[in-house]
Amino acid sequence: MTQKLENEAALLEQYNKDVEKMGQQLSEADPHSAKSLQKELERKLEIYRKQIDLVKAQFPDSDEGLIHEAAFFTFQAMTRFHSVGFFRRQAASHKSLALAVVAKQQEKGNAREALALLDKALGIFDYPGAHFAKANIFDALKQKEDALRELNYIIERFQDDEVYILARQMRDEIENPPKKGMCFVATAAYGSPMAAEVIALSRFRDNFLLKSALGRSLVKAYYHISPPLAAVIARSHLLRAATRTLVLRPVLQVLVTMGSQATKVHNEGDSKK
Repeated sequence: MTQKLENEAALLEQYNKDVEKMGQQLSEADPHSAKSLQKELERKLEIYRKQIDLVKAQFPDSDEGLIHEAAFFTFQAMTRFHSVGFFRRQAASHKSLALAVVAKQQEKGNAREALALLDKALGIFDYPGAHFAKANIFDALKQKEDALRELNYIIERFQDDEVYILARQMRDEIENPPKKGMCFVATAAYGSPMAAEVIALSRFRDNFLLKSALGRSLVKAYYHISPPLAAVIARSHLLRAATRTLVLRPVLQVLVTMGSQATKVHNEGDSKK
């Protein structure tokens, strides 16, 4: 890779990180601040797209431009899919059944549009992130066979990619479905039961807490006290932000550490065989 291509690729990576960070901010924003964030995100996406086109034009034989073009459409797809969180937060803050129905309908429409964008991304480059995004959408839509198809594709073809471990874990969790129940406080804090953080906490509940008598007692007590608490949190942008930052984020960091240690032990065991 020439120095100029390395510089242009580094710039692509930076724009990619910028839009990912802004997308996360937008997913957590209240309806009042979301509009300005959306405009800024669109501006940043336009810059990112121009840089992609520049790299493709200057280095037509390089995969860098194609990879980022696929990532660009993947990001658009997931932003579109998760934007339903705005409707959910509005419905919760106004206690509106009508808005809740609209959110449900919007969710299905967004899923179709997101899947079309992901297919477009994969038509450009066989990008594992797009397959994993499709698996998450299919899983949220309860289309388990479709989700498993995407995950198995990643596992068979992208063993050196960082998405591989995530795909392995997600496949195991789909094939061993959790018990019913909701993480009420997390859903209120993140605005959607499909948020990655909510899914991670739900999986911790199902794969760890529900496996012991003490854990089941804790879950039962949580279900008793959390619905009214979640209702209060959902009505306040400040409380949602505080819950995410002060309560849920430390828990998620612990879960990430536990997952990394488990993967390390698993890999060390495999290497000894």
